Amino acid sequence: RSARIGIPRDLYTVRCLKSEKGQSAKGFEMSVTDFEIISPESIVAGDGSKVMIAGTKFRVWFLHEPTADWGQDRVAEFAGKIGLSEEAGYVSETFREEVVGKLIQWILSSEETFQLYGKNDPDPDKAGKFILKPDGSKISSGYRVKAEIVDAVGLAD
Repeated sequence: RSARIGIPRDLYTVRCLKSEKGQSAKGFEMSVTDFEIISPESIVAGDGSKVMIAGTKFRVWFLHEPTADWGQDRVAEFAGKIGLSEEAGYVSETFREEVVGKLIQWILSSEETFQLYGKNDPDPDKAGKFILKPDGSKISSGYRVKAEIVDAVGLAD
């Protein structure tokens, strides 16, 4: 599930649930990796209410190809930070085997997402554009957890 409310940028403990082989749109090998927030169990929302966030799931795509801005070097950096073997930083199968089940300290944040018209909408001019309320504001579809590979801190105790 995605986050129902925005989570503040902070340190969270997450568990890796699974990691599977995937492929990027450009044909590069990736590890499509699912995580869930373990702690804190809840946060205080802007209105003062306590909101459970434990169990919130999110996905990270690890690119196992050298690229100019990110990719294999970032995977190797992440693997080193969380105590995976050196091989896991460079061999995708090893990465997927070793990362599952790890408890990781990670600085996370979130961003609000909005509803879009689908590419098969009857009105082709609307495809990919925001769905708006009568007052012209966008319709929220929740929040997406943002997990930047460089913000991983290390293994949780």
